[in-house]
Amino acid sequence: MNPRQSASIEELNSHSENSAAHNCGIRVENIGEDWVEATMPFDARTRGLDGSLRLGALAILAETVGSLAAAISVDRKRFVCLGQTIEVIHLNAASAGPIKAKASPLMIEESERQIWQIAISDASAVPIAYAKLSVMILPKTVLDA
Repeated sequence: MNPRQSASIEELNSHSENSAAHNCGIRVENIGEDWVEATMPFDARTRGLDGSLRLGALAILAETVGSLAAAISVDRKRFVCLGQTIEVIHLNAASAGPIKAKASPLMIEESERQIWQIAISDASAVPIAYAKLSVMILPKTVLDA
């Protein structure tokens, strides 16, 4: 993988303003050479009617952290990353928040596609879900046409 493009935690969090990620309280906490880590509260915004963590909230968390990781792995002046598919497998019930997600690459083809794995755990570091996100990489000129 190419070294990540320059991006700060503050810059990544600003991309989520006025979005589903923002509404769920998702915040990027750490960035590595080939990974991004974010947290989401376990509160009324992310709980279902029965009080359990909503699978939809986990999908928003996984898509957010995976998409941000993909975006900083390409030249954002030349390419745009578009999500194609997401798969979220709920493993265990969450006991407490915040919920943590870490996206790491499974496959990177800078000019075509990427696949990201996202490990999701609760505040006790118990694995609660696993996700895979596939991302299409397109030249920005395709979207301008």
